[in-house]
Amino acid sequence: MALFLVFGVFYAIDESQSKAYITDMEKTKRGTAIGAYSFFTGLVYLPASIIAGALWKLSPSYAFGFAGITSAAAFVFFISRRAEQSAVRKPTRTRTGSMRTSWEFLKS
Repeated sequence: MALFLVFGVFYAIDESQSKAYITDMEKTKRGTAIGAYSFFTGLVYLPASIIAGALWKLSPSYAFGFAGITSAAAFVFFISRRAEQSAVRKPTRTRTGSMRTSWEFLKS
């Protein structure tokens, strides 16, 4: 029961921050942006559910094993991308001498 509560809290935080980020990025067509986000996440969830269901029919451990392997591969991918991006986003000095990253430079 506690696991369901923890998942509910995680899901509420994850969904709200994702939609808040989308509305911050798109100022004029917020509803369209959230709709597009929901559409594309639904497209991704559908094959994932079909694969998980097919593996579950074979053995539940296959479904959990596949999820673990996929999560580990995504973790390695994102860590490697983070290392590449941190090499690109070196802090630079502004005219006043303060430090800022190249991302902040692009935003201003």
